[in-house]
Amino acid sequence: TDLAFPLTVRSPGPGDRFHPLGGPGSRKVADFLADRKIPREQRCQVPVLENEAGIIALLGQRIDHHYRLLDKGAKVLKVQLLSE
Repeated sequence: TDLAFPLTVRSPGPGDRFHPLGGPGSRKVADFLADRKIPREQRCQVPVLENEAGIIALLGQRIDHHYRLLDKGAKVLKVQLLSE
């Protein structure tokens, strides 16, 4: 999938779903984070990167399967969040 701009970073929301890279299909973000043993009180702090088409990645956790690299010549977007 081509990456379309603008991109937004936000907290996970109720009902959010994505297809984790390496996973069999779509999953709820809350279930994915629970399976990764992230404490419930910290799950809202996991940044969600998205565009108009949906979730691109849970930053620091996993990218969506649709945004995986398919060839060696692919362009890569590096996202870095800075704290204030």
